[in-house]
Amino acid sequence: MLPLSFFAGALFLGAISSFHCVGMCGPLVLSLPVAQLPAKQRFAGLWLYHGGRVGTYALIGFLLGLVGRQISLAGWQQGFSIVLGILLVLYFMFTRISKPLIVPPLFRPLQKNVQAFISRFIQQPTLPAMWSMGMANGLLPCGMVYVAATGAIASGSISGGMLFMICFGLATIPALYFLSLLGTLFNAALRQNMRRVLAFGTLLVGILLIIRGLNMNIPYISPYLISGTSGTAIDCSR
Repeated sequence: MLPLSFFAGALFLGAISSFHCVGMCGPLVLSLPVAQLPAKQRFAGLWLYHGGRVGTYALIGFLLGLVGRQISLAGWQQGFSIVLGILLVLYFMFTRISKPLIVPPLFRPLQKNVQAFISRFIQQPTLPAMWSMGMANGLLPCGMVYVAATGAIASGSISGGMLFMICFGLATIPALYFLSLLGTLFNAALRQNMRRVLAFGTLLVGILLIIRGLNMNIPYISPYLISGTSGTAIDCSR
């Protein structure tokens, strides 16, 4: 069983990532055809959009959790968790001295295709279009999603990977939801200030992964559960 702090970290990461979402995805959210929907459908439309986005994160968590499960079964989860944590700490240090690379070249074709897909639906004020745009938005390359992905892999299980990404996605909703309703309050200067706190979320997740991988027998943070179990043979002759 994963410690509660693991999922608390996902919620915290999602909450502060929502500041990044406001800054980076704010124009997209503000351009959603919510006002063109019938009054009775506007509330549902917004939640369908965010539900589609979280659904895509859940699918990503499923795939990453599958990878993490194979790593766990191979007995590498403890060391892998430490390595991921160190990489996140190094990424935090890199962002202190240089501008982070938000979209690696490998993902740029994906970004263009997803943006083209969203642009086809942006002028369609229908509930299915809102759901489709939300699902597509979940595929947009994003630095904070990369950070969440490390947590999903480190979970070591399919359910853990899905739950981590779902918690991350749910925690990003409040800021984006209020942006849709009160967009004029989120000016460019405010969004820029919000992005400045994001790196510390990366640092926190990195530290949690390192502590978890060290098997320190700390309840709810680093329980003694990771190593020594995945390689145990099961006697099926009884």
